[in-house]
Amino acid sequence: MKTKFFFSKYSMMYSPINHKAKQIQEYVEDFINTLFDQASLDKFIDDVRKQSAKLDMEERRSLPMVVSCTFSYDNHEKSIRLEITQKSHPDKCILIMDFVEVRKVIRFELELNFEDHGKN
Repeated sequence: MKTKFFFSKYSMMYSPINHKAKQIQEYVEDFINTLFDQASLDKFIDDVRKQSAKLDMEERRSLPMVVSCTFSYDNHEKSIRLEITQKSHPDKCILIMDFVEVRKVIRFELELNFEDHGKN
């Protein structure tokens, strides 16, 4: 079975509406422009959900966050969108991250022969 990889193609962080929104943005920010395999991406999304729940427990006075994940397939491109909004206010978006499936991995290999001073 071929390993599928996903790349964080697009991310948008909105102005944080409160302290916990800023904290979740800082947590996710470390993963922008990262290559994930399928299992790692699933774990990352699960970790974001856990981090969100933890922050909701710590900051009970503010509205809870809702972490949603949607899948789409357009123009031969499989994509996953991670979106965090405020509960009861889906228009108050905290962040969006889009991941696309890597269609092809090309590895260029060049062997240098140091005995010939790098000339092949």
